Amino acid sequence: MIARVTDSTPYSPGLSHWFVNWRGVGCAAVSVWFVLLFSGPIPEATALPTADEVMQDLHLSDSDREKIRQGEIVDWSPSEGSERELALGMAFLAKTKPDDLEKVYREALVLKEVSVITAHGTITGEGTMADLAGVALQPNGEKEARRYLNVEPGDELNLDVREMAAFQALKAGGDADAVPVQKVEALVRQELLARYQAYRTKGL
Repeated sequence: MIARVTDSTPYSPGLSHWFVNWRGVGCAAVSVWFVLLFSGPIPEATALPTADEVMQDLHLSDSDREKIRQGEIVDWSPSEGSERELALGMAFLAKTKPDDLEKVYREALVLKEVSVITAHGTITGEGTMADLAGVALQPNGEKEARRYLNVEPGDELNLDVREMAAFQALKAGGDADAVPVQKVEALVRQELLARYQAYRTKGL
């Protein structure tokens, strides 16, 4: 069985410390494909394909198939649904029933196994600043804050013109030598929420 999970939250290396600490991926809606392969008898779902059949359909190599059987997670390259979508994939063996999958995902068991994901959280509805209270510029908060305050077009932070202007205004209104880490973090949360709400309302 294949479960596709689409995250409408844009990825940005700059606004990323709460979501994914992974540089080099542009701002895009990320479709994460979790390939859930089942083994063992499942009487109530006899029509489901076997793990080997699913792995064959995914064109996984023999070495990757063996890794999956041994309990490892392997990278998989799904195709994007459009030119504005970034698809990332992982394949692994989950010895459980289909009815348990939602619970497994919601408990973030998969996220715990992905080294590039350092933290995660839940935003519901329109979202609020409270949903992003855990976002912090860590580690090296002062160094990270300086990167935002000194942002320039084309910078790796991947901010748009309006977002850059907000950080530049924060810098202009403060002490030239001081680094207002907490104010920068608050602005990062504000910009993250604005992006989330924009994508939720208008999409990409």
